[in-house]
Amino acid sequence: MPFNLIFIMNSISVFLLIFFSIFLVTRKKQSRLSNFLLAGFLFINSIPFLFNIFYSLDLRIFRSLPTLYLSLFNLDFLMGPLIFFYTKSVAIKDFRLRKKDWPHLLPVIVFNLYLLFSIIIKQTTGVPRSFIRGEITAALLASHILLVIYACLSVRVLRQFTAAIKNVYSYTEKISLNWLRFVLVGFGIIWLMIIVNCLVRIIWKTPIPSLNNILPAVNFVVSIIIIYYGLTWPKLFTGIESKSKYEGSSLTSEDAKLYAKRLKVFMETEKPHLTPSITINELSEKLSIPVKHLSQLVNEQFQQNFFDFINSYRIEEAKRYLVKKSRHNLNISQILYEVGFNSKATFNRAFTRHVGMSPKEFRKQSQAQKLSTP
Repeated sequence: MPFNLIFIMNSISVFLLIFFSIFLVTRKKQSRLSNFLLAGFLFINSIPFLFNIFYSLDLRIFRSLPTLYLSLFNLDFLMGPLIFFYTKSVAIKDFRLRKKDWPHLLPVIVFNLYLLFSIIIKQTTGVPRSFIRGEITAALLASHILLVIYACLSVRVLRQFTAAIKNVYSYTEKISLNWLRFVLVGFGIIWLMIIVNCLVRIIWKTPIPSLNNILPAVNFVVSIIIIYYGLTWPKLFTGIESKSKYEGSSLTSEDAKLYAKRLKVFMETEKPHLTPSITINELSEKLSIPVKHLSQLVNEQFQQNFFDFINSYRIEEAKRYLVKKSRHNLNISQILYEVGFNSKATFNRAFTRHVGMSPKEFRKQSQAQKLSTP
């Protein structure tokens, strides 16, 4: 019985993935739909590890029941829709599964019909092993091509989410879904490797041996990441609205001009941008302007999203701090927190984009200009 590192890793993977699947299904907090979708994805993801354990233990259950073995590959066709809908459920505020989503089950239905046809024609009890291998390879290839497509669709949803949160928040450090983008890319690489392995097997009649050890390890790491973030991702932001932007807006051009003037005066006198966690809802309340109108105002009158609008004021404040003699004792890290930023990386990126140089370069340049001025 080969209790090697791969066997131990497969056993731990099966236990963790199934355990967290059950935990998510029974969890009552937060979004139950998201939990069910993630649980389904993790459970199906545990099946390859389970197969590896059976092979390591030399169990012949699937060899004696090839139909059961093939039918389990149905679940691979569900992984794409599950991760896609999970992405939408955490990114879109009012996401629900609707009738228009059922066509995503068509690949599963088609594969079932194909499998049923194969069983009837070739009589399962007498199916040669070469046929079973061919069916498995074809199922793996088709399902993982679909998985890559769904991963791309999910990344597109995340791009829409990133654009949307910048219309609501002045910071993105704790509410972005970059972790999910990383997970999708990680799984995407795994699925591409499986596609390559299937093509090699079809063309040269043998798989790539090293992938049998690499894939479980990478799959395990990426699965643990999605488990961790799926459970701990803060629900500070409940998702983007699925409706069209400013649909049915009642903001007139006269009101827009009046609101823009009021907004400018408020920003210059009250300096709400110095509050790191300021949101468009809070600013809307302070100005007594409807949130939707304020968002539309910032987008159309100032040609910016809320994130960039607030950061532009923070950058101007930072520029004043960097050139003031009274602030020369402050280093750049202290200044960025003074003006409302939460992250040095975000500050440097925003400053460079607005000013055309880094904060350090700007301070040096302003000091050099003062010395050269008689």
